[in-house]
Amino acid sequence: MIEVLDGAAARRWVEAAVEGLAAARERIDALNVYPVPDGDTGTNLHLTLRQAQRDLHLLDAAASLAEISDVVARGALMGARGNSGIITSQLLRGWADELARPGPADAARVRSALSRADEQAWGAVEDPVEGTMLSVTRAAAVAAADAGPSLADVVQAAVAGARTALAATTEQLMTLRDAGVVDAGGCGIVVLLEALAAVVTGRDPVGLSGDLTRPPAEPLALAAGEGCPDAEPSGPAFEVMFLLDGADDGVPALRSRLAGLGDSLVVVGGAGLWHVHVHTDEPGAAVEAGIGAGRPHQLRITHFATMAAAVPAGTAGTPETTGTAQAAGTLGAAGTAERAGATGSGSPVGEPRDAVGVVAWAAGPGLAETFRASGVV
Repeated sequence: MIEVLDGAAARRWVEAAVEGLAAARERIDALNVYPVPDGDTGTNLHLTLRQAQRDLHLLDAAASLAEISDVVARGALMGARGNSGIITSQLLRGWADELARPGPADAARVRSALSRADEQAWGAVEDPVEGTMLSVTRAAAVAAADAGPSLADVVQAAVAGARTALAATTEQLMTLRDAGVVDAGGCGIVVLLEALAAVVTGRDPVGLSGDLTRPPAEPLALAAGEGCPDAEPSGPAFEVMFLLDGADDGVPALRSRLAGLGDSLVVVGGAGLWHVHVHTDEPGAAVEAGIGAGRPHQLRITHFATMAAAVPAGTAGTPETTGTAQAAGTLGAAGTAERAGATGSGSPVGEPRDAVGVVAWAAGPGLAETFRASGVV
């Protein structure tokens, strides 16, 4: 049992979180029905924390808690995948900002870190929704604020509050209620907090129960041309993500521009580096908005319908299918389709398909129509 977080404890937390997300990844993927049932939330969270872990391993062994927290938050920001990964990176930034203040990271400081992380996560989302991972972070922060005096009291209360809020998400969001599942991103928050509690108390994490993480009775899949499940069929069809080197004072205008192009908008970061996420029917316009605000890089554009079509029903989120979906619909930083280990076991996945994606730049509307007719994005 420890009473103060230090650099060594923070390192153990990151390792335990990565291990916990690796173990829960497929179960969380199977729950992923909101905002788009693309079966990748667990994978995205795991990959986000893996990048933070890699950056942490490059840090000097004598690094302070503040330095470690900053590197972890920045690594998560740089490597964030999906909506859930970006929000998690902002949570970690809230922790880092609080732990950078002078003084020991005791129970009072961890209470403040939980509260600050929650506030920053809510502030990062253009249109926050109850019944998501944000509900779980808020409940954890509120429970911690009312906890006993020890560090163990605080983190255990945060876990209990998060678990209660996670169970409640099923009834808070129509999409989750219809599928009979809890929020996938909220599961990831519980795993992160359980990893912290395990480091503080020295006890093994309880883990996500089978009852809580029971997948939908019927596998959910996106129909061709369908966007977010709560939207009209003609709703957002693409996920656009990129890192942006740009002045902080240009971000409000960027948010406003992107808010008019789609939904699920999240912009996080600071000090000249931002991570942008939006669901839209106009990926080109979203990228142009980024160019207007600075220098976009590490661009990823995913076509939801193509991604869903690449994954056989009932297999979303498995190592063998996730890579194929990415290969089918993701534009990588170098402008080529990322393959990401398309068939981890070397065996075919579903129907044979061409692993090459094409992005065409058309000089005029006539050429654009010809390209579209050929299946080009």
